Amino acid sequence: AGEPGIGKTRLLDQFVSEAERRGSRAHWGRCWEVGGAPAFWPWIQALRDLLAERGVPRVQSWLGDGRADLAQLLPEPGASREGDLDDQSARFRLFDAISRLLASAAQDAPLVVVLDDLHAADRSSLELLYFVARAAHRMRALVLCTHRDHEVRASPELSEIFGRIGREGSRIEMGRFHVPEVALYVARAARVAPSSEFVSAMHRLTEGNPLFVDAVMRLLAARGDL
Repeated sequence: AGEPGIGKTRLLDQFVSEAERRGSRAHWGRCWEVGGAPAFWPWIQALRDLLAERGVPRVQSWLGDGRADLAQLLPEPGASREGDLDDQSARFRLFDAISRLLASAAQDAPLVVVLDDLHAADRSSLELLYFVARAAHRMRALVLCTHRDHEVRASPELSEIFGRIGREGSRIEMGRFHVPEVALYVARAARVAPSSEFVSAMHRLTEGNPLFVDAVMRLLAARGDL
């Protein structure tokens, strides 16, 4: 959790690279903030990626009688769309099918599911996340999520469900750079030790936001001023 530009997605990129180097399989889903995305959009992306990588026959064998339930969300496994996702019983069967699919995929190889920008997620995606989070401790799986904390706090509805989800896992609050961290970042980017005056000015200008620090350094590099 953290403000825009704080490095949430960058941190997950680095984590996923290391996890994949150690043999895990990672599948990403990103929320669409502009509007118009279907329900379950981040999950649809992650599951499509899993389906493409593992192959339809293997996924079908994992799903068993859950194929028809997942077909409500993804037609790829080969079953026709049936049922109404507004029906509570149908939604529960879908959630259970996805949870069992992830558990089977995690047995095949350690699994990482990344859901980015969850402050823009629809309610159905968050309810599914809560369902999966309650079962994840029984899997060789890790679900990683990012969100902008101020947008969640501003919404009572989001605060309530994020609170429930958070009790099933761990929360990492990402903060801004302090002056020594700005100095380290500048030194690595410029390959020269910066003056204390430059670092102070940079910290004051950017307020320690990593995205802004990086943007200023790129601008100086493009102008040849490093």
